[in-house]
Amino acid sequence: MRLALAGVLLIVAFASTLTIETAHFVVVNKTTVGEDYMRAVATYLEEAYSTYKAVGLDLAPPCEGNKYQVYVVYARDFFGWIYYRYWYYEDTGVVVRTCVDRIEFAHKVPQNYIRPTAFHELAHATQYAYYHSTVIASRHTWIQESHARAMEIRYGGRPCYYTFFEKMLYQRNPFSFELPVSQGPLPSEPYDYYPFFYWLLDRMSPVEV
Repeated sequence: MRLALAGVLLIVAFASTLTIETAHFVVVNKTTVGEDYMRAVATYLEEAYSTYKAVGLDLAPPCEGNKYQVYVVYARDFFGWIYYRYWYYEDTGVVVRTCVDRIEFAHKVPQNYIRPTAFHELAHATQYAYYHSTVIASRHTWIQESHARAMEIRYGGRPCYYTFFEKMLYQRNPFSFELPVSQGPLPSEPYDYYPFFYWLLDRMSPVEV
């Protein structure tokens, strides 16, 4: 079942910059993509937000204001990217607060992958809401990416390809792909460990997973 868009789209054009504002997002165009692309990004982000809230998940709030800031940008190495902040006690490493700084959408996402990408990036926002330790908050691992991939498949309509077995990733230590958050995107392999989380989502609630 597809969820209706929550809120009315507010479109504001300033020179060459197109901004679309919805109930929970402000989407700003930093490229030359058209209005239809911008509408799709805004609509699917709202759908992902509503879907995750409906199944009981919390999302890390925006760092500033009450709406998430989203930018459509020129990018070659990713479809979507989310930036977050967190606060913690230095002596214990306990995380006490997280928030989403901004979300970036690449200008070149194929039409049939805009919706899955929206669900993937907001799946990260649900992860941040449950961070309790710098052990996970400071690292970019297979756990975050394979969970987000499982969520975009289950809820966002991404096709399911079992590359985990084709690449024989069961012979690899998934933590061997780990990077500090500041070092950017991971290779594709960590995303392909998603069957584990997809299996859990079939048997548990998303909150428990």
